[in-house]
Amino acid sequence: MARPQVKRTPYSLVEAADLEARSAEIRQQDYEFVADDFITGLAALGVPIMNRDGRWVAALSITNLTDRFALDTQGVPVWLLAMQMATARLGGRMT
Repeated sequence: MARPQVKRTPYSLVEAADLEARSAEIRQQDYEFVADDFITGLAALGVPIMNRDGRWVAALSITNLTDRFALDTQGVPVWLLAMQMATARLGGRMT
């Protein structure tokens, strides 16, 4: 964030304060879902993988066309729970 960021779409966050605030939200909710921020028409869901010690070691993400990403009534991706279960299993095998 030391350098200016490129605003690739109207939804791109590029200001340092906005990126810091969003990072805090991501840490709080423990996943990230974003649509149309890098390329209009694409969305992604990312979930951290924590090792047995609770340390972040990797991430699992999926990407799809924005209009094909199913969300529940609260706007949460329907694949979130399955991905969280998968990352828990993976993290439990990592040191």
